[in-house]
Amino acid sequence: ILSNAGLRSHALVTLIDRDRIQLSYYDRSAIIVSQAIDLTNADDEIRFIAMLIGCHRLTLKQRGVLHQIIKDPYITDFSRFNTVSKDPKLLFSGLEMELQKNGENITLILGTIVYRQRGLFGRDTCVIHATCTEWKDTKLVVKISWPSASRKSEKELLDIAIAKANEMAKPGETHWVLNHLPNILHEQDFKFDDAKSVQKLIAEMVNGGQYVGGRDGVYERRVLRITVLEELSPITSLRNDKHYAQVFVDILQCHKWLYDHPKILHRDISMANIMYRKDGEGNVFGVLIDFDLSSLIPIEEAKSLRRTGTPPYMAFDLLREEKDSGPHLYRHDLEALFYVMLMICCRHSIIKKVQPKGTSQLEEIPANLSEWFDRTMSWNILAKVKTSFFSDNEPLPVSRCFEGFRPCLDFIRRQFAAGIFERQKEPAAGSWKALEDVFNLDGRAPLVSEPQKPVQPFDDDTLGGHIDYGMFLTVMWIFKKTELVVRNRDRAPVAP
Repeated sequence: ILSNAGLRSHALVTLIDRDRIQLSYYDRSAIIVSQAIDLTNADDEIRFIAMLIGCHRLTLKQRGVLHQIIKDPYITDFSRFNTVSKDPKLLFSGLEMELQKNGENITLILGTIVYRQRGLFGRDTCVIHATCTEWKDTKLVVKISWPSASRKSEKELLDIAIAKANEMAKPGETHWVLNHLPNILHEQDFKFDDAKSVQKLIAEMVNGGQYVGGRDGVYERRVLRITVLEELSPITSLRNDKHYAQVFVDILQCHKWLYDHPKILHRDISMANIMYRKDGEGNVFGVLIDFDLSSLIPIEEAKSLRRTGTPPYMAFDLLREEKDSGPHLYRHDLEALFYVMLMICCRHSIIKKVQPKGTSQLEEIPANLSEWFDRTMSWNILAKVKTSFFSDNEPLPVSRCFEGFRPCLDFIRRQFAAGIFERQKEPAAGSWKALEDVFNLDGRAPLVSEPQKPVQPFDDDTLGGHIDYGMFLTVMWIFKKTELVVRNRDRAPVAP
């Protein structure tokens, strides 16, 4: 609805059921459906005609068409649109994007779509190949996303990290972490907060509690953010298992440095957000990308209405649907990194025949851990599936080509299992397990309550001391008896 016809801020859709018609409004934060118009009713016929006239008078911007940024393919050349729409990757191919930099216009020529996020609500991230004379010697991608207006931008956070790295670097040297961060060349926001914007009117209506079934309405304001970046290579284009191991260790170290020094927590580690670059000598450097959901610690910004992360890679604690599932902890990102390793090693194998450069060299094994990717499953059920995975006796279905990762994966799995077991022994307030025992099961006689011995509180930040950076680094830095490159050896406990 929002992505198959070009760049759209919102969409208007007509729902027809025999002689009844409803007008629906869609954007990335809300769906609003009008009352049904009954065409057999004389009064409703007048409403229908009024609706047609009103829709006809809408400007392109009011219809959600952002023609001033990308010449809309649906409008400029409908015959071309009909052709390229058969291949979604070609939707923007050959079109021009107009941005502004330092008061001057810059034009990018768009290519094929590299990645498109699925889902109606949320950021709707789209990454596209591009070229531009402004950066003619650099391979580029353009990222189009719709993040919450309350969050710091990716460039703001990376500027903080880069400044800290330059401050910590030795004279005449480049800090090692810069090899593991994306290179943002330009970022531009387009806001929809003027008095007559559709989004502002919708926000006022929803936040005012109108037309939301009598419940309190909350509308999440968003901005259109367009980011121009240096192109990187997806992790799936690697063919050597040692290179995968090095990338995983690089991401672990970079993530820890970001948390300890510029105080940035990523909060969305997934397979799509781990990439790599190579230097002139062919050395592989893992790169952690997509800081749209990241936050400075302590988190002071307004919380998004939706939890952060990609469900198959989200920590089981964060998937629980309780009203307050707790804060996003450092160890939750470690858990997400473990899931990335797990999915690479258990759901993929390296294709024997070398594939074209830059494309995936992995063949998916969809049967393994398939329930983690079941989009019909609720987050609460997925949380239970993941928790039971750690106590399951079944061995990991590691692919033969990634067998070298099995010792590491098994060890981390055992650590999570031990931490979960210990936490279950300390019942949470409000749980039935916290109720006092009033019967002696041996004698079936009432007990006299005895004062309990003081117990040290469970350290949830590290899952009882089982999950931290030091443990991960210890089991990951040697792969198949070979030492990997380690740059961040700080094993001090992370700040709470």
